[in-house]
Amino acid sequence: MPRLFGAMLAPILAIGAIATLLAPPASAAVDAAEPTQLIQSVATNLSDNVQTKSGSERESAMRALLRQKFDLGYMAATALGSHWSSATGPQKARLLAAFESAEARSYSDRMGRVPGATVKVGQATAKAPGVWMVDSRLVLPGGQSMKLDWEVREAAQGLKVSDIRVSGVSMFATRRADFDAYVRNHGGNVEPLIQVLEAKATR
Repeated sequence: MPRLFGAMLAPILAIGAIATLLAPPASAAVDAAEPTQLIQSVATNLSDNVQTKSGSERESAMRALLRQKFDLGYMAATALGSHWSSATGPQKARLLAAFESAEARSYSDRMGRVPGATVKVGQATAKAPGVWMVDSRLVLPGGQSMKLDWEVREAAQGLKVSDIRVSGVSMFATRRADFDAYVRNHGGNVEPLIQVLEAKATR
């Protein structure tokens, strides 16, 4: 079961404006309750999607949620690390587009396997200027539960999810390590990684 949810909640990337990566964070002060409210909104949306939608409709709803609530530009650039700067503009766009299709589909499929699961959101703790960790538990219909910690970051367009930790394991860090290893094993070239992601998106 942990493997299922680890895969389900792996950091998810989608296409967006690459220019936002260099944009300054929002200048308005953030109330301490806002990070918790963001995660509560995500949890409610996920539950509604699973209970009321299926197939392509659910996948589209998941994609919309990820675009709205996750700091996709930050996640994309950081996931590739130093390899991001070596990718061309078209390669970055292809990478993001492939993730949007492949990950939204994977996320939707896995959510569909656990109908009735709920997320109970706890409190937010400031970790750094503009960064919070919101604790929660994923509760299954049978009563089993799993600890989920959501990293929330103040981005140019407001608060966004930037990582999810499942039982203490950062899904974003796991994905970043996988990407780095794959690119290094292919001579530092990001093109093979992009092609694998594009193939996954079309399955």
